[in-house]
Amino acid sequence: FGYVSFGAVFGLIVLATQVASGLGPLMIGILEDIFGSYAFPLTLTALLTFAAALPLPFARPPSRRDWSVPTELRETARMALQRAGTRSL
Repeated sequence: FGYVSFGAVFGLIVLATQVASGLGPLMIGILEDIFGSYAFPLTLTALLTFAAALPLPFARPPSRRDWSVPTELRETARMALQRAGTRSL
């Protein structure tokens, strides 16, 4: 997604992590009450974790175009560095 979308994408990842961290133990407890053992909920958690990792080998790096810093950001950084007394970016 490049630098432009990094904040939005990272924010969604953090949100999903926090929601899962809050609801995960609750769901494990509910499933333990239903099944009478932690075997099923923990096995389910392990399988879901494995399933989430399956697409990783198919991920590809961003195109070279996405690596560049947007012009507006570059100019903002250059002006901030000039105000701070630094000459190069």
